[in-house]
Amino acid sequence: MKKTIIMLACAGILVAGALGCDDDDDDDIVGEEVLESELRVIHTGVGVPQVDVYLDDTLLIEALDHGESSGYEIVPSGAHTIEVTPAGSTDTMITLDEHGLEPQAGTTLFIMGSPADFRPVVTIDSQDPAADKAFVRFVHAAPDVPAVDVRTGSEGGAPVFEGVSFGVVTEYTELRPGGYIFVITDSENAAPVAAFEEAEIEAGNVYSFTALGTLTPGDEHDFMARVYVDNDGGDAFAELVPEMLQQPQAGDSAGTGE
Repeated sequence: MKKTIIMLACAGILVAGALGCDDDDDDDIVGEEVLESELRVIHTGVGVPQVDVYLDDTLLIEALDHGESSGYEIVPSGAHTIEVTPAGSTDTMITLDEHGLEPQAGTTLFIMGSPADFRPVVTIDSQDPAADKAFVRFVHAAPDVPAVDVRTGSEGGAPVFEGVSFGVVTEYTELRPGGYIFVITDSENAAPVAAFEEAEIEAGNVYSFTALGTLTPGDEHDFMARVYVDNDGGDAFAELVPEMLQQPQAGDSAGTGE
């Protein structure tokens, strides 16, 4: 990470006998690596348009819109208290007490659910893809959608992910770089839920293909998918518009997650 590299370079200069670093700078630790982590927040919760995120009572991310990624923020590794509130409010939606952030690793906090049941889903992200490969995971963040399969090409295509309930983030799977039409089907009866416009999966990238919003007509957040890039800065994404969307039938129930 940038800060660590700079500090190690300064330490190397001092060992060589040059005075390249200011002794008064508390961040300069000669011969000792400062451990840092990267923390990203993706807001997929419904019912709250914007959120603020606090790290140990200090505002870290301000007014993050629904569906947006904050990108990776460099923070000290170790245990922290993370709180999420509606933007500009002191009412707490989510609290993670003494949550450990691994050194030299990227962590994403997905904000999921609705005002009656907000939940944090925390993942360790893959950030070092092979130059000629692409990796994708599926994030089920749509609270009124049942457990689903994700297929490519058509509703009868081979499943890439199977039986994923709300609140679950799958492991990464390798996909050959190229254009993909992702189709979401009900895991129980294979009924189509949504098919999306073609998405380009590029070599050298790692993605979180995320279903968010709701299927309920008239809700504030329409059902859609966003493909977030997990490497580099972590704030890039592509929005996929459903070309086919199946509204739930009477009596259908959503998955409850794990």
